[in-house]
Parts: sequence; C-alpha cells; structure tokens
Amino acid sequence: MNDRLKKQIEFMLEIDKMKNLYRQTYVLHEDRKENDAEHSWHLAILAFLLAEHSNKPCGCGQGDENGAYPRHCRDRCRRHLLLRH
Repeated sequence: MNDRLKKQIEFMLEIDKMKNLYRQTYVLHEDRKENDAEHSWHLAILAFLLAEHSNKPCGCGQGDENGAYPRHCRDRCRRHLLLRH
C-alpha cells in the first residue's frame, strides 16, 4: 500500500469518528440528537444548494459568472467542520 493511500484510509477512519460525537440539536421528526457527521453533511448540502442565491463574494475569487460560490462554500463548510475536531 502506498503512503498516499494509507493516509487517505487513516483520514476516512478518523472522520468516521464524527458519527459518535453528538450535538445539542435534535433530528427533525425523531427523538434523538444529531451527530457531527449528520450536521456536517447537512451544512455542506445547504451551502451548496443556497450558494447561488448569494450575490456577495467572499473575496476568494472562486465564483462563477453569476457570482455564485457553491463549490467554495461547500468546501469551506467541510474544512470548518473538520478542523474543529
């Protein structure tokens, strides 16, 4: 196994631990609290879906011709959530 693949597998195993970190927010229509993995997934999807409605660039220069930043917003959310742990 090469070094890059080994590091990728280690990373996947590490972020899998997010499923065991529970937040204070309850899951809609369920009687349980959301875990960090669910929170991260929802935030990334919402950022991706709603980014097209933002006409405010973040200064990164990553926007498309309409000023939307869906990929950049999604990636920033992922980094934020992963770097918190």
